[in-house]
Amino acid sequence: MNLREIVRLAASNLRRRRLRALLTVIGIIFGITSIVSLVSLAQGLQDSIGGQFGRLGTNDVIITQKGLQGPPIGTKALTTKDVDFVEKFDELAFVVPTNIQPAGVKVGHEEADLLVRVIPAEMYDEWGQLRDWQFVAGRNIQPTSRGEVIIGQKVAEEVFKKEILVNTKIKINDQEFKVVGIVKNTGSRPDDQLVGIVREDGEDLFKFSNAVNVILARVKKGVNIDVVVARMQRRINKFRGAEDIEVQTAAQVQELFRNIIGIVSIVVIGIAAISLVVGGIGIANSMFTSVLERTKEIGVMKSIGARNADILSLFLVEAGMIGLIGGAGGMLIGVLIALGVQVGGHAAGIDITVSIKIWVLLGAMLFSMTIGIIAGLIPAIRASKQDPAESLRYE
Repeated sequence: MNLREIVRLAASNLRRRRLRALLTVIGIIFGITSIVSLVSLAQGLQDSIGGQFGRLGTNDVIITQKGLQGPPIGTKALTTKDVDFVEKFDELAFVVPTNIQPAGVKVGHEEADLLVRVIPAEMYDEWGQLRDWQFVAGRNIQPTSRGEVIIGQKVAEEVFKKEILVNTKIKINDQEFKVVGIVKNTGSRPDDQLVGIVREDGEDLFKFSNAVNVILARVKKGVNIDVVVARMQRRINKFRGAEDIEVQTAAQVQELFRNIIGIVSIVVIGIAAISLVVGGIGIANSMFTSVLERTKEIGVMKSIGARNADILSLFLVEAGMIGLIGGAGGMLIGVLIALGVQVGGHAAGIDITVSIKIWVLLGAMLFSMTIGIIAGLIPAIRASKQDPAESLRYE
C-alpha cells in the first residue's frame, strides 16, 4: 500500500468510530490548549517588557527596590534623599526620579484605569530623551506646568470612544488637568499609554510625600557603565546602611524579566505535559482496543498481500492523526482563550497583550502528533506481527 492509501484507510477508520476518537483526544486538547494559551500570554508579557526596556539605551541605569519582580508601581524603598545622593555622581549626565501610580482617568462620562507617571517638571525633557519621544500634537511638560498632562497617542485615540485632543480637559482621580501634548506611538506600551504629570500635582493626588518608585539615570558618553554601576551600588549601600536597593543597567533588568518569564513558561509546559501524558495513555488504550476489534480485518488485509510494514504504518498514521486532531483543537481553543483574556483584560481596564507566535502553534501541533505516534507504537507493532491465519479465525 502506498502512503495515500494508508492515510485514506486511517481516516476512514477514524470516521467509523468518531465518538471514541473524540473522547480519546480530549486529554491532548486540554494539554495543547494550556500550552498555547499560557505561552502566548507569557510571550506577550515578554515582548512588552522587551519593548519597555529596549527603548532605554545601553548607557542607562535603573535604580529600584531590591528583589523587585515587576514594574515599580507604588514601591517606597527610595526617597528624594536617595535622588539627591545619586545626583552627586559625576559620571551621570542626568537623573530622573519617577513615581508610577494607578489612577482612574476620566474623559467626559468614560473612565479607564491607567498608570500615571509622576516626574519633576524640570526633568521632562531628559525623560523624553530616555524614551526617545516625538510629539504628534502639542508640547512637552514645562517647569510651570501645574495642572497640565501629556498623554500617549494610544490613550488619545483608542482607550476612550471620544478622541482626546490638545487642550482637552481630563480628570485624574477626579482632579482636572489640561492635555498639553500627545506623544507619538513608539510600540512600547508604557509610552503609548502614557499619562504624565508633574511631581507637585502627583504629591497632591497620591500623597506619596518624599517616596520615589524608581530612579533612571544616563551615564555620560565614554564612561564604562559596568564600573559606574558597581561603584554606585557600593556607595548607595553604604549611604543607606542597608543592601535593599539594586543598581542595574537596562540590559540586566530586561534579561532578569526574560529569565523569570522563561521559568514560568517551563513550569506551565511541565504542568500541561501531564495532560498530554494522560492523552497519550488514552490514545494507546484506544489503539489496543482497535487492534482487538479489527483482528479479522488485519488477517484479511494480510491474506490479500498487505505486508507487516503496511499494517504498522496504518496504525501509526491513525494514532498520529488522533494526536494531530487533538493538537489542532487545542491550538484553536488555546488561541481563543488567550485572545479572550486579552479582550476581557482591556474591558476591565487591564492592559494585557497576547503574542501568538507561529513557532508555538507549529510546535504544539508537531508535539501532539508525536505524542499520538509514540502512544500508538506498541499497539501498531502488535497489529503488524499478528499471524494472518490466526487473525482470520478470531471471533
